[in-house]
Amino acid sequence: MSVQDAKKDRVVFRVSPSFYAAITQQANEANRSVNGEICTAVDSWLYERDTMVFMKDRLMASASVESINVIRKATPSYLTVADEEGDTCKTTVRFKESVEADLRAAWEVHKRQIGHVSLNSFLKLVVSWWLMYSYQMRECAKALHRDFNNSMMPPSRSTAAIRPPVYGNLALV
Repeated sequence: MSVQDAKKDRVVFRVSPSFYAAITQQANEANRSVNGEICTAVDSWLYERDTMVFMKDRLMASASVESINVIRKATPSYLTVADEEGDTCKTTVRFKESVEADLRAAWEVHKRQIGHVSLNSFLKLVVSWWLMYSYQMRECAKALHRDFNNSMMPPSRSTAAIRPPVYGNLALV
């Protein structure tokens, strides 16, 4: 363990290169640093997860079946790409004291329920939830926008009779 690993206010987070790339991509899209993205993930998971999942589920429920299937089939690559066994990227994460204390408390509860798991593995679980949530919200927004645009499109001329516009009760002929 290095001196940096032993510092109380820091957590050394080790992940696969593809997972690190997913965190970096999300951080870039949100205009945050990697540390800021991980802190946002932990903060959201600890304090807002239930509300956020409820909102996402409500949005998904308002999308069309085709859109929901597109969202589900589009899995981020960090979940499907197998990295080499020894390949890891590490970053040092600094949390606010209260967030770190709450994270460690949640980790202890998780260990009691599941069995021994390292803080790094628990943090991967939390950040993975955040990445998937963020990805699905982005895809859901795109799908809802696409559904809205499709509902606003007039029928094509080849499939519908040409009708004059109707204003009020009067058709303009």
